[in-house]
Amino acid sequence: MNTSRNRNRWGVTDKALEEALPTLKGKAIGMGAGYKIDKHYPEGQTLDSGKFVSTEKPGAYALGTAKIEDEQTWSMMQASKLGPVSVVIFSFQDTCSKCKADLSALKDPFSEHACLSAKDSSAWIQVESFKFKRVDFVDVPAYPQAGLQEMSSAASKEGYTRALELLAGVYESQEPPSQLKGGLTKTGDKKDLPEENFKNLEEKMANLEQANQKLHSDYEVAKAEANKATEDAKTLKAKFDALEKAKHESLVADTLKARADAGLAGKEEAEKTLLAALSDEALAVLKADALKVASKTQTQTQALLPSVKYEGKAGDSLLAAVNEQRLTAGLPALKELN
Repeated sequence: MNTSRNRNRWGVTDKALEEALPTLKGKAIGMGAGYKIDKHYPEGQTLDSGKFVSTEKPGAYALGTAKIEDEQTWSMMQASKLGPVSVVIFSFQDTCSKCKADLSALKDPFSEHACLSAKDSSAWIQVESFKFKRVDFVDVPAYPQAGLQEMSSAASKEGYTRALELLAGVYESQEPPSQLKGGLTKTGDKKDLPEENFKNLEEKMANLEQANQKLHSDYEVAKAEANKATEDAKTLKAKFDALEKAKHESLVADTLKARADAGLAGKEEAEKTLLAALSDEALAVLKADALKVASKTQTQTQALLPSVKYEGKAGDSLLAAVNEQRLTAGLPALKELN
């Protein structure tokens, strides 16, 4: 079996072929009961001529060595009455070559999937995972090169060993049983699976489920952390806004007082509403200007007031101090204080 598309519009991937090849060992090679080779026959209607004893994969195709134990089969092979072979597989997973959709759940992909059922469609089934069921001698293989590659006679009558190149992997039958159509059989119950393969499949599914659960758990943790971060951000913003509001209100009050002290403020409520609408930067400028005006006004007011200077000297009496001030003011001195 190689990895190209066959006449029945399906093929296997290189990875799938490599993984499935060990399942060929121990599988039967034969034909329909009564040495019929016109099509694949279901279980109970087959003749087993021998079994595969070894396999190898030298490239993008598979080689199998089978031990032929049925003498008539051997005679028919020697007489060139047998040669082409075809395999029957169980597909575990298959996809559409065109749209890459998973077809594993479909019982008959060729009639149920749009890409495959369309008229003159070039789409085909790509088998991603499978196991070998059996190999049959047929009259017309899906690929001309599928069949007997070498015959080696044995010295004893215990059996005969044959090397077969399984390039076809499918037999194009006129009226195949629905279960064996195209040599591709959809997986059924557990009984269709080898115990070892089934365990491996279960283990893979368990690992996938575990990985899926971990991803879901990680997602929930990340979601919770994101929600918490959002709430924390809202709380911090509320606190920041409250601080900014308090700072602005304080600056409004300070500016209003500075303008009132400088005589620049109008009615308090109207002035307060006006200042509240301004930015902190604008309020800072108005406050600084008002403080400058208030400072200059205070300086000018002090300059207009009379200057009274009293310098106390040792031994001066209160009368002498009063007369000194009266003299400075141009008034006559007093003789005594009443």
